[in-house]
Amino acid sequence: MNKRNIIKITCFVIFVVLYFILCSYNVSLKHKKQNDEYNKLTKSMQQMPKFDYNYLAGLWDKTVTKTMNSPDKSIDNQAELLSVPLYSAFSMGNLNYINQFKTYFQKVYDSNAYEIANKQAKCNVIFLSSCFINLCEKNNIDYNHTIKEKTLKELLSIYNQSNSYNYISFKNMKESIQFKLSDQSVHYKHLKAVNNEELLIVAAAANLYPSNKNSVSLQEIVSFIEPLASKETIVYLNDYWLYQPGIRYDNPNYAYSNADSLNKTNVKIDIAQDIMSFSRMPIILQSMKQAVDQDYKEYINKLLKDLSKHYLRDLIVYPGDTDRIFKTKNFMNGDNGYLKAANHQFFRPFELSTNIYFGAWAFLNTDEIKNFYTYVYSLFPLKENEVLSINTGITKSKTTQETTNSDQLLKDYMELNCYLAAYLDLLP
Repeated sequence: MNKRNIIKITCFVIFVVLYFILCSYNVSLKHKKQNDEYNKLTKSMQQMPKFDYNYLAGLWDKTVTKTMNSPDKSIDNQAELLSVPLYSAFSMGNLNYINQFKTYFQKVYDSNAYEIANKQAKCNVIFLSSCFINLCEKNNIDYNHTIKEKTLKELLSIYNQSNSYNYISFKNMKESIQFKLSDQSVHYKHLKAVNNEELLIVAAAANLYPSNKNSVSLQEIVSFIEPLASKETIVYLNDYWLYQPGIRYDNPNYAYSNADSLNKTNVKIDIAQDIMSFSRMPIILQSMKQAVDQDYKEYINKLLKDLSKHYLRDLIVYPGDTDRIFKTKNFMNGDNGYLKAANHQFFRPFELSTNIYFGAWAFLNTDEIKNFYTYVYSLFPLKENEVLSINTGITKSKTTQETTNSDQLLKDYMELNCYLAAYLDLLP
């Protein structure tokens, strides 16, 4: 080998080594920045103003009271938006607010909105009312027991209802859960994805179980808790976990979840659930703890703690030079592609970030999450363009007063829920 070739090879090796050193340095800088942002959340927040009950009362009247006074309007988002206020009412011991929920649950099942609601919306209402019952019984607060009777009746009605997924029919929810947890092969893998309806019904049963342990029906439903949270469904990847990773890779709604444009489909198959759907998981896991033994409670607590770290470290996009507000990536594995919605529309990168502002992650119940919400709340009020950038569900062209009012109600709820999540311990 002549001298010139040796020099060429030496230069090439040096170039490769420097390239990898530079790449490693850039990656380490990126990780350092993420860890620095994450570490900020572990420090106590001493600059927050004192909790203001008058300010809360104003927000509460614009949101919760308005919702309670309109039980015949759409309940699609009500149960999700009301979760944080419900737990906050009990955390504060505010009997006036608790009584509002009593009245709401006494009439919601008889409302026209519930009658015409889809299955997902009904499951959300059943779950929220089960949370209310569980909180009343834990805190020795009297409530009208017809609420429990109606909740249990509706829960069992949904559980025993026949259903089908893409031409696969089931006699009831028991059959569908057993099928999804089985080793039975299917042509389309996503048909075995456990959905939120099933998780919410099992979690609702867990909330009702402590005072109804002799109920054979509830015993059967809560027996699914451990299989649904087993190593077959919850898979650890290094120091974080995903729920049924990869199971939705052939779901057309997820075909662009890790693509960088709509001109090409996914480049990998290890996709994960979208972050908005998954955001119900913290409160679902907290509810499941009501019907398991102490060892399993500790297991669930570990899941919640690890999920908190994963969410804050890997999924949150922190404010920077161009963005004043927090955003999230769209999928639980950190992908930030597109999620197909109705009418051939798509949620684009970051457009599922309202999951932050509904307060759902406060139910992870960690110090880091609580401090995170103090940061989030400090950014309120959000500007119009900021809200639109994280939620295409808020109409961009206001055409009617009804649409404008609906959008304002949602924005008020975002502020209320972040305020409560920042200041209160929702769970003991």
